[in-house]
Amino acid sequence: MISLLAAIARAAIGIYTYPYRKKFASLSRSVTLKNSPYVPPEGFTFAKEVHGGVQVEKLTPQGAANGIILQFHGGGHTTPMNDIYRKAAERLAENCNCIVYSIDHRTDADLTYARQE
Repeated sequence: MISLLAAIARAAIGIYTYPYRKKFASLSRSVTLKNSPYVPPEGFTFAKEVHGGVQVEKLTPQGAANGIILQFHGGGHTTPMNDIYRKAAERLAENCNCIVYSIDHRTDADLTYARQE
């Protein structure tokens, strides 16, 4: 258990950073994730593919060079692919001018369900 002073500091930091976290859709527990259909930005193409049984999302900027980035998003097998990870892929693709493959790994809930079948 943390001390009272630490709890107050933690709350103050949470209150102070809330507008920033909300604006940038942080993974904070205080900001809910939106799961709407993904629309790539202008100048990008987007496709869902399966390679060797692994689901991936492919994001290609217009005029991409020959490079490829393989993105393993976070979430600890509890959070599926979502707009936060897609925004990171957009930034990678744009800044590196290459194709980004994002692994859409199964979540723990998916794995638990598969084991019960």
